[in-house]
Amino acid sequence: LCGGRDRADVGIIFSPESRDLYSQRLLPDFVGELLDRGYCLRGLWEPYTDELRAMDDLRVLVATSAVCLREANAAPIAEWVRRGGTLIATPATGWCDEYGRWRGANPLAEALGQPLAEHADFTVGDGRVVCVADGGAVPASVAEAVAPCLVSGAGVGCHRRTGDDGRTVLALVGHDGPVGEVTGSRVCSGSGTMLPQTTM
Repeated sequence: LCGGRDRADVGIIFSPESRDLYSQRLLPDFVGELLDRGYCLRGLWEPYTDELRAMDDLRVLVATSAVCLREANAAPIAEWVRRGGTLIATPATGWCDEYGRWRGANPLAEALGQPLAEHADFTVGDGRVVCVADGGAVPASVAEAVAPCLVSGAGVGCHRRTGDDGRTVLALVGHDGPVGEVTGSRVCSGSGTMLPQTTM
């Protein structure tokens, strides 16, 4: 999209080891429901630590299918939560290493400073951790944390990215391709504040 990086509000950790060793779905069932509700999603491959270190633009991170989690990824996730992110996990998230071996202690829970107990909801720094029983509770937990970015009734998604000049670009994308872009130095508020340099 003309430079910059696409942004999404909700990230989902995809863990191939959890799929292979613990029969977790690589693409969880709730993904379709979140897309239907209008959320912009980004998949983060757990084996690639660099992807988990580039989460600053996310507001929610879903790790319900990541039973297997590399110890090196626990600290970056916890630090992201401390800076204001919302982590949605299950009690099993992070208990196994990348080889499927159960650990004596959960490095993610240790990095967060609290256990991941079912139905737990606690703050860590400026962020929040929501522990759900399974993926079925994810859409409701995401809805509590962030509003969808779909333009109601129009079938158009609004994808944010940062342009090369540092300004926010809102790209309007429909099912048939791009619809237009709005560029400005501030994100438009819900009150309908106009942004400069509109291109449609």
